[in-house]
Amino acid sequence: MLDLTVRCRTLLEFTNTQALAGAIGVAGRGVGTVLMVPWEKWGPANSRIQDHGSSSWGGHAGERHATARLSCITVRDFNPYRLRGALALFGVDGREVPLACGSMVKVVKEASVFRGDEFFCNDIETSLPYVETAIWYDGCYFIFIDENYLVIERWTAVSHVHLREY
Repeated sequence: MLDLTVRCRTLLEFTNTQALAGAIGVAGRGVGTVLMVPWEKWGPANSRIQDHGSSSWGGHAGERHATARLSCITVRDFNPYRLRGALALFGVDGREVPLACGSMVKVVKEASVFRGDEFFCNDIETSLPYVETAIWYDGCYFIFIDENYLVIERWTAVSHVHLREY
């Protein structure tokens, strides 16, 4: 299972460019112009492809994505304001920082390469930065996420975790 994450702002900026090109085409010749924006121009620096396999499940809420496995929940936060806050608090990217609750937090800015293999013709490099929090939680069956909370369903109970702001 693959996840492709792109910030809405990125897509809207290219949509606005296309709308402008279309308006110029209509005014100049009466025919709309379609502007093609290649992946190389917008994709690698503004997106992140992640393969979380068939043994996990997850959910999206705004700019956060949570993925659950039986013993760990990983929350990836792509919000640039929270990313800057985490960098200011924890320092350089790539270093895992333990929290008092036992979770681990790190900022991921380096590019990752998704191997083309069966899904794509070529390997794809993406580098949209994010804050990753690993929450050790045994027996997670399903998760729900919104802008403030992560609700965890276990086989016997439901609990929630407040998502920390950086």
